[in-house]
Order: sequence, then C-alpha cells, then structure tokens
Amino acid sequence: MRVDTAAGACLIFTGTLLIYVSTLHASAAGGDASEFAFVACDHSIAHPPGYPTFTMLASVGTDFVRGGYFGTRGPAWGANFVSAVAGAGCAAILYIAIVTASGDAATDRLTAHASAALGSGILALQRNVWLNTIQSEVFGLNNLFVALAVLCAVRLDKSTSIVDAAWGALVCGLAMTNQHTFVLFGAPLAAWALFCPCRRVGLLTPPHIFCLLLLPLVGIVPYAYLILTSGRLRDGNYFGQEGVNPPGAWGATHTVKGFITHVTRQEYGSFRLYSGAERGEHRAFLGLQNYLWNLSAETYGIALPLMTAASWAAAKGGGRKITGKYFPGLAPVLVAYTICTVVFQLIANLPIENKLYLGVSARFWMQSDVAAGFIIGCGTAFLAEIASPKFVLIWPKWSQLSHVSVGIFGFRSLTFDTGFTNMCVVVAILTARLATNHSAMDESDNRIFEAFGREILRPLPSNARLMVRGDLISNSARYVQRCLGYRRDVQMIDMSMLTYKWFVPVQGPNFPGFVFPGTHYHPYEKGGFSMRNFLDANIASNRAGMPSNRDGNQGSKDIFLAGGWHDDDASTKGFYMEQPFGIADRIVSVDSAMNMKMTIPQWIYKEMRTALPNMTDALPAKETVELKYPEGRWERVAIKDYYAAHHRLAFELLTWGLSDAMEINDERSTLSTGKAMDDSAWPFERCVEIIGWCVSEHPKPVPSFYWRNLGICHQQLLVAGKNLMNTNHNSKMLAAWTRYVELGQTDEVVRMEEGYGVIAHIVATTGHTASNLNDGH
Repeated sequence: MRVDTAAGACLIFTGTLLIYVSTLHASAAGGDASEFAFVACDHSIAHPPGYPTFTMLASVGTDFVRGGYFGTRGPAWGANFVSAVAGAGCAAILYIAIVTASGDAATDRLTAHASAALGSGILALQRNVWLNTIQSEVFGLNNLFVALAVLCAVRLDKSTSIVDAAWGALVCGLAMTNQHTFVLFGAPLAAWALFCPCRRVGLLTPPHIFCLLLLPLVGIVPYAYLILTSGRLRDGNYFGQEGVNPPGAWGATHTVKGFITHVTRQEYGSFRLYSGAERGEHRAFLGLQNYLWNLSAETYGIALPLMTAASWAAAKGGGRKITGKYFPGLAPVLVAYTICTVVFQLIANLPIENKLYLGVSARFWMQSDVAAGFIIGCGTAFLAEIASPKFVLIWPKWSQLSHVSVGIFGFRSLTFDTGFTNMCVVVAILTARLATNHSAMDESDNRIFEAFGREILRPLPSNARLMVRGDLISNSARYVQRCLGYRRDVQMIDMSMLTYKWFVPVQGPNFPGFVFPGTHYHPYEKGGFSMRNFLDANIASNRAGMPSNRDGNQGSKDIFLAGGWHDDDASTKGFYMEQPFGIADRIVSVDSAMNMKMTIPQWIYKEMRTALPNMTDALPAKETVELKYPEGRWERVAIKDYYAAHHRLAFELLTWGLSDAMEINDERSTLSTGKAMDDSAWPFERCVEIIGWCVSEHPKPVPSFYWRNLGICHQQLLVAGKNLMNTNHNSKMLAAWTRYVELGQTDEVVRMEEGYGVIAHIVATTGHTASNLNDGH
C-alpha cells in the first residue's frame, strides 16, 4: 500500500470516527440495540443466529465503561462505541479499495483520492448508515466485512495471489458469524474469485483448494462462543435461583440440536427476517423502489448517474477500450451488488407498508450501500478520466481591453489541475452532507429508552411478576435490569421466548415466582399451555386480581403484562382482563374486577396515578420529536407508548363513569344528592385533565381517539351537570370532536369507527349537545 493511500485512509477513519462519536447514543438505543447492550453486559447470547463476533466485541466495550475508562457513561455507550469504530473502519477500507481500483485508471493520484473520498464519505454520512452505526447494532461490523470483501476482490482482480484469495475466504467466514445476509453479497464474489482470477492463474490446485475451503471454517470459529457461554451456572444468582443461562439469553446452544436450531434461525425461518408475515411480490417492487429512492435522496441525486457511468466502464471491459486502463474488481462488485439488492427484496417478508417495519428493513440496505459507495467512487474516477484533463476558464487579455469599443475580445485560458478541482467539489459535497445530517443524527443526549425501561419497572410492587411482549418493551426493561442493576427484584418473562420449548428448562429456574403448567406456551401444540392455563396456575384464587397494599407487601401476588396479549390466543377472554398500571397492566380475573367496581374510584385512581410514567427529563421538545423522530423510528414508538399509558388510565375512568357511576352512587343512600352528583362527575373531570394534557403534549399526529374520548368526557360533564347549554364544556366538546372529524376526512379507518357518523352530524349541526353518545373506545 502506498503512503498516500494509507495516510488518506487514516484521515478518513479518524474523521469518520470523530463524527460518529460526537453523535453517539448516550445510552441504549431502540429495538435490537438494547438487547445487544444487555447481552454484552451479561456475556450471554443474543437472538438467532447469536451474532457471536459482535457480542464479544461489544462485551469489551461494556466492560471498559464499567471499569471507568469512559467516565460516567453507561455500559451501552461502550457497545455503541464498538459499532462506531467498525463503521469508521468500513469507510477507511472502502477508501483504500477505491484508490486501489482507480489509481491506475486516473491520470493523477489526486483524482483517485477525490473519487475515494466521495465514495467512502457519501456512504459514511448517509443517514441510514450513520444512524445504525452510532448504536450497538451488528450493521456497522457487517459493513466493515463487506468493505473488506470488496477490497479483496479488487486486489484479486488486480494481481491475483493466494494470499489475497485466502484473506477473502477468511473474511467470508468471519462475516457469517455476524450477519447471515452477507451470503447474498459474499457468495457471488466467492464464485467469481474461484472461477475467474484463481482459475486464470492456476490457483485451483488441490492444496490451494483445501486452503480456501479451510479458511472459511476458521472464520466461523467465533460460533464456539455460543457453546461455551450457554449451559453453565454463573457466579451470580437471580431471584435466589440459578438458571442455565442469564435472564434474557436466547436458546439452549450447549446442546447439538439447540446450537443448530439457533445458528440456522429455524425458530424464525432461515430465510425470513421475522416470523410474522409471508413474502409478497408487490413488496419486492416496493422495497426496490424505496431503496433506490433513498439512495438517490441521500446522495443529492448523483448516485445513480455515477453508478451508470461505472457500469459503462465495466461493460467496456473495465475502461480498457476507452482509456487503455481498467478498474479491477468493478465488474464482480457490480454483479454482486445487483444480486444482493434484488434477492434481498425478493426474500424479505417484512410488511414494509408499515413505516416501522420499513425502517427495520432499511437497515439491511446498508450492505448494498457499501458496494454502491465503491461503485460511485469508480464511476467518479472514470468520468474524470474521460472528461477533458483540464478545465478551461475564459478570461480576457488585459492588453486588449482597449478594443472593447470594437466589440472584439481576445481570450486566453487559465488551467487548473483536474484532481485539485475534483477534490474541492468532493469536499464541498461531503461538507454539505455533514451540515445537513449532523443535527438530525445527533443522539448524544438520547436516553429515551433507558428512561422508558425504568418507567416500566419503577411502579411495580416489590417482587412483582411481569410478562413482556415486543422488542421495545422487553429490551428496554431488560437493559436497565441487567446492565444498570435497576429493579432486579422484578421477575420478567418474555412471552416470545416462552413459546419455545427450551425456555422452561433453561430459563425457568431464573423465575421461581412463576409456575409453568406445560412444556411451552402454545395452546395448540402437544404439551403446550394457553395463557389462561398459565394465569390459572399463577394467580391464587382467593386473592386473584386484588390490588397490592399501599405498603407493597402484597405486590408479589400480582402479575403484570406489558405489550399486550398474543394475537393468536384468545383463551383469556371472559376470564381475565387488564387494569392500567403505568406502561404495564395488572392482570385481574373478571370476577375480581366486577367486585372492584364497588371500590371508591378515587382510591383506585390514586394508586393508578402514581404508576403513570414520568419521562419529562428524557423527552425532547414536541417540535424536535416531530422533526427528528418521524413514524418508523423506535423513539416515536416509545413516545407514543408513553402517552398511551396516560390515556389508558383516562379511558378506564371514562369506562367506569359511563357504566357504573350512577349505579354505585344510587346504592350510597347516606350520600346527599349533591355529593352523588359530584361523585358521578369526578371520573370525567379526571379524564378531561389527563386527555387534555395528552393532546397538548403529544407530537403530531395526535391519535384520533384521543380527540373523540376528550369530547365524550366533556359531553358527559354536560349531562352530569344537568346543564346542556354550559358554554365551557359545550365549546370544548365541539372543538375536540371537530378535530376528530377532520382526521376522519383523510383516514378511512377513522371514518369506519363506531360513532363517527353521529359525531360528524353533531359537528355539522354545531350547537347541539349529545346526551346519548356513550361510546368511549
């Protein structure tokens, strides 16, 4: 490697790393990033296929933070830093690959460096890449492996040697321990390497073939981590018991069957991103459309023209027929890029019509983006080479200014080096990209998920039993438990894990407060149990559903649920129901819930109110959320869940007031009529307070049912006050319902809701009240 190339790569690495670190997530990020953070803290096992290479590297980061080497930052910051280093390394390696490929084709070295800076810089500053590299995710490391594979292909095509082929084989093996989708890019490159350059120079001899087949196996050695880490008791006890794996760890990889099942992702489907949807042909076209639009938008529209130019160079024999020189590695990378991009969209099964799932799917585009960065760099060098080697600027000769009256000017040309001009243009493009994206990508004060996890656990009684569902809730709560040591007394079971047969024997001992009435949670499989069976076995009949005492002594008898029931199991219907308890719900039997309706609502409200989450210090301003965290970001999901927890309490009060207030007050014969009237209005007043706060603080768009229920509360206060012309409540009712109807005009789902037509009629005939509208969903 030439000195100028090494110096340029060091500059790219340092600059990229400084940018990433300045915007690094302050704590755990959303989705899988929180899982990787707590798995790194515990040195345990992540979801299939286990991601052992990243887990081991992230563990180094979390251990360094715990050792105080990074000040007071939390463990997740260390795992985030590891990802940022990998991302910066990807940019540097890609820079070297482009310079190596374009150095011979370019007339001057500065043009090659400018092309490499554009290709690597435009990749590093792309929002999708940037966002997923500043958090503890596997994608930054996968991008590094893709860049290394590109560099190996370039070197093989330029001067084929067994050393370069061996490095390529080893990289392919290592990459498969980090992310299986690498095979979509690596397999075409490996096939090309074997049958083109290696065959051309006679490297396909038995010893060489043996070496090239052995090295990928050496590369997958990190999978031994899954075997060595699983199936052994740890030093620390959890809830007074010892499980085979720490809470939150996946699988039984210490067994042959468990290891194969985990590594091959059989529980998800080996060629599926998740287990909740089938592939659709229309999604493939939609995915390609979204990918190409994002690539173009993130590069100011220059990506596709430059990639077209690179394709032209490859089609002309790598540029030989035009310039007499060529771009080694360009043609095979173009083919691998096309195969990877198209095949991924064909096999992806995420419902990308949903913006959240589109964001999840977009993370896998980065593999193609790395190759696209290389192609863009080669295309830039190719166009610079075939264009005029000098820019000619027209400038008048000062000696001829006297001839202006004649209208004739003489001109001379001022010339500038093409390489210098190219570098100036590239620096301008990258500076503009940095300035545009930096504030949007700055997560240096983002502690939303840490606060969210704390608020899930904070209000729960001592030794509470909690069932969780969904990545956001499960991973956020698990991070603050495992990494920060917060509320470790709460026994938390993941409902998704409970559906696998390995959970009860491997994880069950970690949760002595739970009884498992079968081998796994599945109401339709032999040996499985339904959620009703599970709750029947875990809730004592004599105390089922009773609220905990104010001192919390009875809390361990309660079971809480965060994330909702499983969609395919309706066994709890008619037997158990949920009561709001902050972000979570308390599970109560239907009979107990009926008895609790006779309880004074003010007492129930007081207990539920203290359980409401408070994330004020962690949430940015509403306007910032609307701009920085659009639909599809995990932050937006967490913020919506935060306000939904408040609304659920309001809805509980609204439901109680509509169905039982008058009945309960009638039975209190000792109360005066005025007191009974005050009691009947009390839940609606609290409802107005809570929902009014929600609609004022919630980022746009505010859910339509917030406005509907707010209007119903005002309408019921009109009825309770026996003054249907009360201008205050009447005007506020109509204002809320007007917003609801406006949302329905652009949303068919809202228009199909029960009661929408009645509300729309009331709004249309402003001035009427609605004393009979009692639907408050």
